[in-house]
Amino acid sequence: MAMSVGKLTITIHRGEFKRNADIGKPMDPYVVLRYGVQIVKTSVKREAGKTPVWNETFQFRFEGRGRLFLSAYDEDVLTRDDKLAQVTIDVPKLMKDGNKYEGWVEFEKAGFFRRRTGRLYVTIQVEPGTFTKMDPSGVRTPHRLQQPAMVQG
Repeated sequence: MAMSVGKLTITIHRGEFKRNADIGKPMDPYVVLRYGVQIVKTSVKREAGKTPVWNETFQFRFEGRGRLFLSAYDEDVLTRDDKLAQVTIDVPKLMKDGNKYEGWVEFEKAGFFRRRTGRLYVTIQVEPGTFTKMDPSGVRTPHRLQQPAMVQG
């Protein structure tokens, strides 16, 4: 049975990183969110260091399955951005006890010693059958070739 198309709303509240990727100054972190072919990015938090605060909300078209990929980076001006950490979230598994999750998601272990690299505090909510191309609030949702605006909170 096919599930109706719904809305997946994700708020990236804040992060905690174990290391600073920049030498001599606080890092400039941001998070890339990918769900299927839909990709969005938080704003870059200039010199936020290891404890950035975003409080940014994004909406995705949700079809009842799939994984959400969150990748954290440190923006660099002269070189390629440093990948800080990543986590893969199985959305249906996370939502098995309801349509909303709020809490910490731990980044996957990385490096030679397979140590934790940090975590993100998020809110993830699924609203089955509510997806529209343009939300009544005027928030654009992500599509293959269109970068969405974030929900103003």
